[in-house]
Amino acid sequence: MLPSVVLLNPPGSRPWLRDGYCSLEGRRSTRFHPMDLLVQSGLLRDQARITVVEAIGADLDGPAALRAVTAARPDLVLSLVGSTSAGEDAAFLGRIRDALPDTRIVISGDLPQFEADGLDRFPAADAALLDFTAPDLLATLDGGGSATWHRGTPRPARARQGGRFRYGLPDYAAFPERNYRLPYRPGRIGSPLASFGCPFPCRFCNTSQVSWKVREVDDLLAELRWLGERCVRHAYIRDATFGVDRAHRDAVLDGLLALPRPLTWNTFTRIDLHGQQDLQRMARAGCRVLQLGLELPEAERLRALHKPLHADRVARAIGWAHEAGIAVCGHFLLGVPGLSVGEPSMAGDADRDARQDAERVLRYALSLGCDYASFNVAAPRPGAPFRAAGGFLSPARAATLQATTMRGFYTHPRTVLRQLQRLRRPAEAVHIARQALALFSPRASSR
Repeated sequence: MLPSVVLLNPPGSRPWLRDGYCSLEGRRSTRFHPMDLLVQSGLLRDQARITVVEAIGADLDGPAALRAVTAARPDLVLSLVGSTSAGEDAAFLGRIRDALPDTRIVISGDLPQFEADGLDRFPAADAALLDFTAPDLLATLDGGGSATWHRGTPRPARARQGGRFRYGLPDYAAFPERNYRLPYRPGRIGSPLASFGCPFPCRFCNTSQVSWKVREVDDLLAELRWLGERCVRHAYIRDATFGVDRAHRDAVLDGLLALPRPLTWNTFTRIDLHGQQDLQRMARAGCRVLQLGLELPEAERLRALHKPLHADRVARAIGWAHEAGIAVCGHFLLGVPGLSVGEPSMAGDADRDARQDAERVLRYALSLGCDYASFNVAAPRPGAPFRAAGGFLSPARAATLQATTMRGFYTHPRTVLRQLQRLRRPAEAVHIARQALALFSPRASSR
């Protein structure tokens, strides 16, 4: 008999996002497939009896989620965990351990990925999966696994950069698909992965600490074709940085252009990776939104963060994207410690400095003509090189600053006009109205 495996996104007091080695509080108006679990559902296909307990996506409370886990009688539970929800996650895993003392519990998340004591923070866990694209999760039942850190053993060495991976067709039907939604468009979405990790050393981000590699193109295209056959018309390509390998990117674009049922898509990338002709080709291949880490307007501050961008070149490239018909979602940083512009305010005026800095960032986002924007508050993320800097905003202050800046962007006449000009169907108007309402009950997200 095949082993029983539960893929678990634990319940939470808030809509936690825990996948991809990130950990932050999301918005109930925007939800994505949990990538660690989605990828593993493809790798485990035909090897295990899979039960997905997606408590965040399916709005399950603690008792309901625990009943779903125990009813599966699992040999192994793979659970997401996060630094922002660590206390809740550890407590829920403890309840699983009490109910299922012989079940193997493996965790995936930012704390075990980046912290030396990350496994110890979850006493009920037996091991941590350090690469959710690893194909041998079931080997942990016998103490093995190529990317598994078992309690009481040395942490495995980090894999080399630049490898390749495949994970087949995920079990989308096991996830609450209709509960996943994007701020950019209504309707069902797919969540394929074209690459894993990121090779760029941005100091505010921890993704460079994960070994970067690309997915085999034929494996990706098989998933995209399958999504089209199921009438899924849009995909969120969940890369940290799409298109790092130019040859791989071009092969993916070739495949997208040849799909029998065309898909539209969005993805996260760096604007300095793509020239004008590249952006035109991406648009022909179905790209409708590019999410760009633009962070800050000042070049010297960006250099200090190891992300050398120049505002004039960014503006030119965004103009190319718009000419090609691609909308831009800029991602910006607020509350970056130790990188103030000009003379600092007098002691006790740190809040005023943060507000003034946020106003500069907001003006920059508006001046670039971004169609959408995400204003993320700098935080001491596990694994981020600038974590030791200190001086980060308190969670309450971060939430207020982010909310004010988001509202300033989305209520600005320039943004409102852009949103109205993009409307094509009544469903899009309803979707945008719901997103607008969500602005008045925001929670802080951090980078």
